[in-house]
Amino acid sequence: MIALYWLTRDTWKWKRLVIYLFGGVVVLLAIVGGGIYLYSLYSDRAVPQESLAGIKLGMTENDVRFLKGEPNYFAPDHLKKYELMMVHLSDSGLGLLTYFADGKVVAVIADLGTGSKADLPLPRGMESYDKQDEIQRKFGIPTSILESSNGVTRRLVYPDYNIWFDVTKDGITALGVNTTSKFTPPQPG
Repeated sequence: MIALYWLTRDTWKWKRLVIYLFGGVVVLLAIVGGGIYLYSLYSDRAVPQESLAGIKLGMTENDVRFLKGEPNYFAPDHLKKYELMMVHLSDSGLGLLTYFADGKVVAVIADLGTGSKADLPLPRGMESYDKQDEIQRKFGIPTSILESSNGVTRRLVYPDYNIWFDVTKDGITALGVNTTSKFTPPQPG
C-alpha cells in the first residue's frame, strides 16, 4: 500500500480517495445499524396471538392429544358452556388448560400454579417478570382490567390481540389466548 502511494502520489488524488472511502464506510455502517434498529422495533411489536404453548386456536381434540399427549384429566361440560376442557400438567407444575367448542380449540390458558416462571410460555419479547406497566408498554391500554376478590391479581384483557394476562406484584402468573366471540375467561384468582 505504501509503495502504491509512493508511485502514484503525483497522479492520484489520495486525499479525495481517503475521504470517499471513509465516507462510504460511515454510510454503510449507518445503513446496517439503522436496519438492525428498525428490525428490532418491528419484530417485538404486539401482534394478535393465534397459539399458546404450541396449541393453535381452531385445532381439534385429536390434534391437541397428538401434540401434548394424553391429558392429566378432563373436565367435561365445564361451567356448562364448553364441550370439553383438557388439562395438561407439566412436571414443574405449570397447568395448560384447553377449552373446546364446536369440536375446536377456542381457548388455551397457561397457569403458573406451583410451576417455575421460566416454564410460562410467553409472546415474543416478553418476560415472566414483566409487570403491568411493561405489558401496557407493549400492548397498550387494556380494554378492561379485572381484579381478583382479594385484590392481589389483576387481569389485563386485550381482545384485539386475543390475549389476556394475570399479573401480580411479582409479574405474570397466567395468560390465555382465546377467540373473543366464543370464550369468556374465568375470573382472575
